[in-house]
Parts: sequence; structure tokens; C-alpha cells
Amino acid sequence: RQFSKISIEKRLNGELGNNIKELITTKSAFSKPYDNKNKVLSNNNKLKVLIATHQVGDPCNVFGENFFPDFYEWLNYLSRVSKETDYEWYIKDHPYYSDLKYAKSLDRTSKLTRKIVKENNKLIHLESDISHHQIINEKIDFVLTIYGTIAFEYAYFGIPVVMATKNCPTSNYSFNILPDNFNDYENILKNLKNIKFKINRNEVLEYYFMKYI
Repeated sequence: RQFSKISIEKRLNGELGNNIKELITTKSAFSKPYDNKNKVLSNNNKLKVLIATHQVGDPCNVFGENFFPDFYEWLNYLSRVSKETDYEWYIKDHPYYSDLKYAKSLDRTSKLTRKIVKENNKLIHLESDISHHQIINEKIDFVLTIYGTIAFEYAYFGIPVVMATKNCPTSNYSFNILPDNFNDYENILKNLKNIKFKINRNEVLEYYFMKYI
């Protein structure tokens, strides 16, 4: 457990490469520390939700069937749901990688994200290079992903992550909110204010050890 804790905290402090078994990402979303002089979330009592986008070029159903056929449909659905709630919705893309292999996919994702935000004033766009430490310290309440690594990263900080699938790397653990089906997913999203969810950090450490170490 201690070995896993040391490794995961290196990752969550912005380290990259083989040192943390991360050979794809060339820029960490955790590289910058919290800056209390540059707030990015609104200072109000609204429940705050972060949509952590996927690269649209990635396979949506790589781990098995989920609730949406692709990331585009998932984002469009969340945009519609946002209009039916009184939460404050934020949306953020991955940091921009220098590797040209991923640059085009990141460009397409950014273009789609900005288009959706432009069409919906309920969504607040966060620049991709904003650190997750900033968002976490400003007290985001929930995070949404389909199968992203943010599922265990935010869970490590005690923040509930709602998955849009039952088929994901973390599905054998209970530190994420895993809906039973699409209808359950929708019900959860529309009733986040009523959710009380406790996270066992030791489970996150066990998952990290088994997955990465």
C-alpha cells in the first residue's frame, strides 16, 4: 500500500514517463500547483460538476459496450441534461500533447467542446492547461467521465466520479459511482444533490497497484 501511495502521488504531482508507468501522456494535467489568486470556479453555493472530455479519436467502447455509441453523443447528452438542472457545469479537455500523433485528435476534441459550449450557456469552458489541483482545491463536487483515468485520480482526493459505463478498468471497485444502466445514469445525474458517497482510499491504492505496478 505504501509503495502504491508513493507512486500515485508522483503521478498526481505531475510526473510522467516510465517512473509512473505512463508512456503515452507527454503533459500532465496535475503539473501546476493550486494558486489561490487565480480562481477558475465560481464563488457560489451551487453544486459544481466537471465534465472531463475524452479524445474523440479514442475508441469509445474499448472496454466493452457503454451507455453511448461515441464521445460526441455522450457530450451532447450531457449538454441537454445540464439545461434540466440548476448545477454549475464545467467542461475541460486534456492538456495539449506535443506528440503530433495525438495533436490532431486533441484539435478535433477542442473544436467539438467549444462548439457545444457556444451552443449552451449552461456549460462553462475551462482551458485545457488548467491544473486539476486548482479544480480540486476549489471544491468541485462531482466529475463525469466514461472510462478516463480521472476516475481513480479524483477518487484519491475523495471526489465522486460518475461513470457512463459498467465496463471500465475501475468497475471491480466501489470508489466510483457505477450506474446499472442508462436510465440509472440519467437518474443519478438529475439527483446529484441527494447523493452521499464515501470513498475508501485504500481501494484506490489497491486498484492503482494492480493496474500500474
